[in-house]
Amino acid sequence: MALSEISKFFPSNVFIKKVLRNQIQYLFLTMIIFLIPLLLSFLRDFNNYITSYKNNNLAYPWPEYYDLFKASFVTIFILILSSVFGKVFVPVGEKFISKKYKGKDRAFKVHKFVDCVFKGMYYVFASAFGYYTVRNEGFLPPFLGGKGDSSNMFQGYPYQKFNDLDLLKTYLQIQLGYHLYSLIIHIVREAKNDFIEMLLHHLMTVFLVALAYMMNYLSISALVLLCHDFSDVFGYLIRITVDTDYKNVIILAYASLLLSWFYMRLIVFPFNVMWSAIYINPIIGDLPGAFFLGLMLHFLVVLHAYWFYLFIQMGLKFAKSKVPEDTYHVE
Repeated sequence: MALSEISKFFPSNVFIKKVLRNQIQYLFLTMIIFLIPLLLSFLRDFNNYITSYKNNNLAYPWPEYYDLFKASFVTIFILILSSVFGKVFVPVGEKFISKKYKGKDRAFKVHKFVDCVFKGMYYVFASAFGYYTVRNEGFLPPFLGGKGDSSNMFQGYPYQKFNDLDLLKTYLQIQLGYHLYSLIIHIVREAKNDFIEMLLHHLMTVFLVALAYMMNYLSISALVLLCHDFSDVFGYLIRITVDTDYKNVIILAYASLLLSWFYMRLIVFPFNVMWSAIYINPIIGDLPGAFFLGLMLHFLVVLHAYWFYLFIQMGLKFAKSKVPEDTYHVE
């Protein structure tokens, strides 16, 4: 069915043409649709798995459903904090955004600057807090600054021992709260041209963190988040600087983004973390939801590769035109 024909069934042709602007968006939409029955199938027996694990070792501090409500409190806090931050830091954005932008375009650039500063600060915090939380754990590999081995991430499962289980749980609750916030903001704000793939990304992140948390897959959750958060620091740094006049800073931020993204998301994440968790994990067949959760990790790699391709395209355009521009995430 042609895009024009699909558009007839929706109230806003503009919205549909924007979010399904090319063929790869159909791929991402198909991924979302494909995940729904797998999610429902996993959820059907989800509570039975948890109850069985808890009953077999009553002394073990298994994650509780109430912990998910704690994450929702974090979401509410971040929503309030981001709203206050957005109002207070507008003058800062006005100061840094290039004077060449005027009117509505300038207002959008300032809003984006403030939003990216807030999110960039969060990822600096999350990266530092996450590393501090797992720095001495036996599953943190040298690739991520540890002294352990990622093949240890399921050692002793389901009743694993950690140096500070409460701190690890707190870290993951905060992360879940933030990603719930990101999902909510993404849905309620005006759709941009990356709506479908970012919806896929946010949905998978929330599903992965929440479901893995309740299944006590804490170690792999921490490793996956660390790989993402560090590169996101530079992802938001380039988006903060791209609309300013500081071209040398933009070039440095762009180079840092390419290096961190390639290393963390295209090397360490698939070839160390996923390899250890899925392909050489001796108990993978005994882990509930392994196929569903593992599939989402593979979908993330597809997104990472696609976004890296877009980053390269932006860099080539910048090299040719000498004008830095966030050509992908637009209205």
